[in-house]
Parts: sequence; C-alpha cells; structure tokens
Amino acid sequence: MNLKERVHWLQRENNPHRKTAITFSYLGKLKPTNGQEIQECQNYLQSLLFQSILENPVSKYPLIIGLTESGIIPSALMYQNAKEQGINAQWLCSTRRSAAGICFSETHSHSPNHVLPLPKEQPTELWFVEDEITTGRTILKLALHLCSLFNIKYIRFFALADTRSNMQIEYFTNILANDNIHCHTYSLVKKEYSDNIENQNSLIQKTKNNIQVTTIKDSDWLFAKFRPSVKAQFEILTNLSTNLFGIVFVIGEAIDIGIRLVQLNPLLSFQHITLSPWVVDKTNILSRLQICQKYYFYNYKELKLPVYILSDPIDREIELAAKYIFAQEGIQVNSLELNSLLTAF
Repeated sequence: MNLKERVHWLQRENNPHRKTAITFSYLGKLKPTNGQEIQECQNYLQSLLFQSILENPVSKYPLIIGLTESGIIPSALMYQNAKEQGINAQWLCSTRRSAAGICFSETHSHSPNHVLPLPKEQPTELWFVEDEITTGRTILKLALHLCSLFNIKYIRFFALADTRSNMQIEYFTNILANDNIHCHTYSLVKKEYSDNIENQNSLIQKTKNNIQVTTIKDSDWLFAKFRPSVKAQFEILTNLSTNLFGIVFVIGEAIDIGIRLVQLNPLLSFQHITLSPWVVDKTNILSRLQICQKYYFYNYKELKLPVYILSDPIDREIELAAKYIFAQEGIQVNSLELNSLLTAF
C-alpha cells in the first residue's frame, strides 16, 4: 500500500494550540494492525536507517529512544533493524509510571510526565525514533540533558512524520550546535502544520529546565529482566505465544509486547487502547469509546472475533473496566496474562 494511504490527519480534542493531529495505520490506533503492516513500517524505517548510515557511520553503542506511547512501535522496529544490521544498539522507551530514571515533561501532552530509565551501557550516540516530531521541544530538552550526562556529540532523529516549521528546525539545530552537538533528521513525511500557532521562540526558552533524575526502586510491573521497552535491551523477545489469532486490544504501554505478538502470530492483529483524545470526524473516526476517563478506543463497531485484551499488571483496573464497556457493546473479550506470556524466560 502507498505510504499516503497509511497517513491519517485528525483533530485533537481540547487543544486550541494544536488542533491538527497525525497518526499512521502502523500504530493501530484507528483500526487493527497486523504483522504484514508492521513489516511495511519496519521496511520504511530501514530505508531511513540506510540513508543515515551512508551519511554517517554508526559508532560503537547507539542508544535508541522512543517516547511513550506512540514512539514505542517505531523505536522497537528501528531496534530490530539495528540488530539485523549487526549494530550493537540498546533500546529504551520512556514511561509514565513511577520508576527510576530521568524525569521530564512533554508540556503540550494530555499526559505530560515521563521517566526515561537509564541505559545499562554508556552510549556513544543517540537515536530518537518517534511517530512525529511536532515542535521538537520535548526531545530537544531531553537530548541536551542526555548529551551532557553521557558526553555525547552526535544524535540521529528518525520520525514517521516531521511537522516542524523551517524556523523551528533551524532553532532546534542551532541550539544543539551551541553545545557542539551535531545531528541529522530523517522522516517519511515532512509537512508543517498550518495551525501550529505556538510562538517559534518558545523552542529556545528554558530548554535545560524541568529535567530531574529519580532513584525510585523499580516496581514489579517493570519486569526488570524482560520488559522490552523500559529496560535497555540487547535481545528481542521471541519466546511468546505463537498460536493466537483474531485481535488483541492492547492497553497503553503494553504495546511493546503487543507488537511482538503480531510479529510472531500471522493471524493476529492488534488495536491500541490509547491515551490520544481525538474528535469523531466521521471520516477516519466513526465511533469512540472512553475508558476510565483517560483511555480511548476508536472504530469499535467493525471488529472480528476472537478478541483478547492485554495490559500491564498495574493497569488491571483499566482492563476490567474496558472488558465491561466492550461487553456492553456486545464484544466479548478474553484476557491475555502478561506474566504467563513471559514465562518462557
């Protein structure tokens, strides 16, 4: 399928400064996504990686970073691409849970507070892999802090979509250059939002503030040895269930397990129960369910059985609420226990 057919332009709810939103069918937020579509996305990201390598050889220990939730899938796929190329990369994603690591805020977000766990090994360069770079302010702040912390001087930014203005890109690059940090950006879609009315100068204000390091003890939900996206990984999960078919609804940050399930189960698709609040536009979004006042599920009226649901143990109450709401709509959902999925380890 043509890349343009995978792009969906939406309207954000209750965000007057950023009314326009973008998502990709690969992320599974509007309808189920299968392994074939995930492979297509991985191939596109691989082309960006190859372009990047041709321009700048990879150093010894790159650290791949994605921001939860939407950055989990593209960063996971880029990590797999890196491993296939023999690149000794680590992969981490931020979490909105209480955890040890670097605390930062995504100020424009409906759920702004993040923690990025610290990597096991000293990285030699950073790769930020995102679904979208909107203004770049959040990753710029985080990049400056990480470069200072690890004495890093080179960053690669990869995105499915880069919607910054030319002025924002110039500011972004110059701020990094002021700290002797070089960077390159690679994206599949480059289109500036017409309603991005934020002050351009806001990108350079307080860029080094609001970053803290916490030492909270990791809770059980992090699965210290096995949890893919919140502990630096050198291996890819392989020993998951391979006899599933139908659709699995994945809540929030458990999407890192969901993506591996569909890669290992050709007859399985996933759809994300997400924090992203979008307007029912009768074009891309025909119906919407709200779960626990903060999670959303779109286009629920066209689903196939059987249906499973997957969540982190910390989200058990959300899972139970979702199962009840789906039952009210005539959709019976069976739980997939995350603990049992990981017993192979």
